Amino acid sequence: MIITETPRLILRRLTWNDLDDLATLYADPDVMTFLGGTLTYEATKQHLDM
Repeated sequence: MIITETPRLILRRLTWNDLDDLATLYADPDVMTFLGGTLTYEATKQHLDM
């Protein structure tokens, strides 16, 4: 489901197809510095399930 779209951006809800990429981002300490720390793959799954 696309929420909004511009010439350079598509904003949409996350899906289970995004899990591997999202887990990579959530495991990166630089990305998660100000977001409460890194998450494991399982924690990312739980987050995505919400």
